[in-house]
Amino acid sequence: MEKTSNKKVIVKTKETELPREGDLQEIDRIAKMLVRRDLELSEIREKREKEFQELEEKTKELERFNKLAVDRELKMIELKKEIEKLKEEIEKYKGRKI
Repeated sequence: MEKTSNKKVIVKTKETELPREGDLQEIDRIAKMLVRRDLELSEIREKREKEFQELEEKTKELERFNKLAVDRELKMIELKKEIEKLKEEIEKYKGRKI
């Protein structure tokens, strides 16, 4: 039994070594497409960064508002307690409820 080799033989000729005109045009077309895609992606990235910054600013503004609202409510609770204490003191002096 004789063993056969499965090796491929590659023959280089001038035609196979040099790219054909159609290949060059295809490479050029693909390169231009990649440049356009890169520009589109850059524009999208810039737009997303701007939107992200706007969202960060809005978030900070909401956080400030929330802190003010919470502080206001805490102050209101404190004032209500103080009013109740003052009512109790007045009640002691007058001997009746207001």
